[in-house]
Amino acid sequence: MDSSRWASHELIAAATADCADDTLDHLAEVLLAYYPTTEQRRRVKGDPSRCGWGQYELLSGAAPARRSDKVRRRLGELERRFPGIVPSPPSGVVTAWASSPISDHAAARMTDEQWRRALDKYAKPRVERSWPPQGGVHELAGTLRTRAGQEPSRFAAFAPTLGPDMPGAYLCAVVEGAAPHLGDSEAWEKLVLHTHRTLGEEAASTVCRALQATPDRFTSAQLPLLTNYAAASSPERDIRNLDAEGTRTDLLTAGLNATRGQAAITCATLLFHDARHLRELRPLILRLATDPVLAVRVCAAEAVRALMNHDPQTALDAADQLMTHQDLNVHNAHTTQRLLIGALARDPARFAPTSRRPSTAHGRPGSSQDRPGPW
Repeated sequence: MDSSRWASHELIAAATADCADDTLDHLAEVLLAYYPTTEQRRRVKGDPSRCGWGQYELLSGAAPARRSDKVRRRLGELERRFPGIVPSPPSGVVTAWASSPISDHAAARMTDEQWRRALDKYAKPRVERSWPPQGGVHELAGTLRTRAGQEPSRFAAFAPTLGPDMPGAYLCAVVEGAAPHLGDSEAWEKLVLHTHRTLGEEAASTVCRALQATPDRFTSAQLPLLTNYAAASSPERDIRNLDAEGTRTDLLTAGLNATRGQAAITCATLLFHDARHLRELRPLILRLATDPVLAVRVCAAEAVRALMNHDPQTALDAADQLMTHQDLNVHNAHTTQRLLIGALARDPARFAPTSRRPSTAHGRPGSSQDRPGPW
């Protein structure tokens, strides 16, 4: 059990070897009364008590030949309290993955009721074990995702039992694992709609990616959720300054990590697939193309490019509005650049001036430092 007290243990060992008797007696009294506040907290049921460990680490440093009877008795009590564990020097740096609290072998044999109890158990905050590390909600969600991918129909039917009282990571894991493998379109739709109704915007990224992966299954029943995501609050603004680590998130990455950005990419995927929902998707795309947040606009550029296949004039008008923004960073994303290439092919006279505008990154015209790669 590593501790930051080991240097104090060694100091006590060196000092007690030849210090004055009255100093030794005073030090012993101080150490016998030592109980760190972290050890006095009420422990979680089932977790081992650590009360007295700090005292054990320090008191065991006293020179054996100069320990009083009181100190020896106390050390005997502490040895019995912590059998098989003795204070020792800190070990070197070690790393390990936080594993799922349920093994893949056990998960493969669990009933729905056992899953329900396990998900409920690990949904509650738990005191971290010092070593080996054991995961909680997110690691268990990973195991659930794997099982859902292997038994999609079963876990699609299990998903409605997961309500808003459960961590959203669980329901999202079922969608991520099961949705790509579900052969039943009705079960797929029920799973997606239940996830949206239960988690709302929290599940936007998961639901949008499910829609993007299976555009042929999109129906009018999912239009309200896509409309909801297109009008969501995230993102509120662009990140224009360096973050705490001294880096800047490029616009496209920021858009892909935001709800409205994902809604725009979903609209693009659906229109690249077919024009069944052109009438309903058109107003969403036009709204996103003029979004005040540039991170959303560069995602919407892909949707406008898809719209160009079905309604060229409307798409060209939207492209003009999207790209004629006072902030030239809008041109740094490859989505915007591809849209500009398509617009130039259809109406070169109109978009030639736009193509001559210098792109800028970090305030330097012509720099490509902030340009993202393909997603």
